[in-house]
Amino acid sequence: GIFFLGLGLENNSTLMGLDISNNDIGAMGIETLSKVLVTCAIRSLNLSRNKLGDQGAEHLSKIFPNKMTTLQVSKLDLSVNEMTPSGANKILEGLRKNTYMEEVILDKNNFGDITSLAYCLKDNIILQSLSLQSCNIGPIGALHISDGLRKNGTLSTLSLASNPIEDDGATEIGESLSANKKLITLDLSSCKIGDIGGKQLGLGLRSNISLKNLSLKDNSLGMDAGQDLCELLVPNKTLQKLQLEMNPMPFRYTKELVKLIDRNLTLFKRELLPQYQQTIDHLQADEGKLEKTQTQISKFLEKTELVEKHLDMANRKREEVREVEGEKYKALEKEFTRIMERQGYLHEKSQKVNEKIAQTQMNTDYEMKTYEHKIEIITQESNRIMKDITIKQEEILKRKSHYQQEIERLKKTLQEALQKKSIADTTLRAFKQQVDHRRARLE
Repeated sequence: GIFFLGLGLENNSTLMGLDISNNDIGAMGIETLSKVLVTCAIRSLNLSRNKLGDQGAEHLSKIFPNKMTTLQVSKLDLSVNEMTPSGANKILEGLRKNTYMEEVILDKNNFGDITSLAYCLKDNIILQSLSLQSCNIGPIGALHISDGLRKNGTLSTLSLASNPIEDDGATEIGESLSANKKLITLDLSSCKIGDIGGKQLGLGLRSNISLKNLSLKDNSLGMDAGQDLCELLVPNKTLQKLQLEMNPMPFRYTKELVKLIDRNLTLFKRELLPQYQQTIDHLQADEGKLEKTQTQISKFLEKTELVEKHLDMANRKREEVREVEGEKYKALEKEFTRIMERQGYLHEKSQKVNEKIAQTQMNTDYEMKTYEHKIEIITQESNRIMKDITIKQEEILKRKSHYQQEIERLKKTLQEALQKKSIADTTLRAFKQQVDHRRARLE
């Protein structure tokens, strides 16, 4: 099957995306396919769940974009391919020299704590999104990743979910956040991070100016981490989404963190308003220039009409004078010639003004389209942010309702216990009275 697929792809210039995931093509299949991939126009390639192994990774890494090949894949998915650290080194070495790939998914491969992670992130100048979920990366691997992040200037999305980096790894990632100025989204869910790691991440976020989305779901962040994050995130004005589900953190700290995120979202919206106003001011200024130009054109047309009237009068006068005096006719003819030259000059100037007006109109239309596109993007982002805020508010209300129901149940239980105690006290007093009565009878 791979052989015939290769025949179909050979010298392809139209197919932009290829998904052959979950086909068990193996190392031999990718070796065959790699020979034709370098001649294709494919931009998106999904090879997940194909049991490529280390040998397949080696074959694939040889055709990664470099100066010797024409492969121009911008998105590559190699998740679940039974790679060990040996195969991972081959892939990451290829990525290190990559000049096209912007998004790479390597989830659920046994990468471990390989040092090539650091070199890949340090030297790569194009990669924007990297997913390493469930790759058995520990604290040492996190150290290598943090070294790379300190010098990386392009990566905006990084997922390390379900990797046991623990507190030591989180500490290294936190230190890199204070130096990195490009990363926008970071996923550290299910990474066995405790209170110490949470504090170190907070220290990194305190001076970070780029990260907007952080996931810490399903970790061991408790009361200490909550208290530290509430204090350390106060100076941070960029973080807009923080996920803390499935952490043993007290509700009061979660609530305080939600307030900090809401504050950042409010500041973000306020920063957008001056941009909107600046755009409006530019448009109004352009409208003023256009009105001024139109006024100048109107005045010029009026002058042109006046000149044409003078020309008509001169023509009539020339005819009259031609009948009366020849010499005066020649003088008038010279004057007429001068006026015609003046008219030609004015006509040429009018053409230049019209060309300038057309160019100004084209520039204004282009800027209007650009501003409208920017406003549309900002509006979509604002809608998404408002949707996230609404979801968070609904979650908080649900939790509040749950806690209120729990309090009501505890109150009801306490009342029942007090009633039982009162009955027991009454029974005890009655029993004591019977004992005293019998004792008196015996005496």
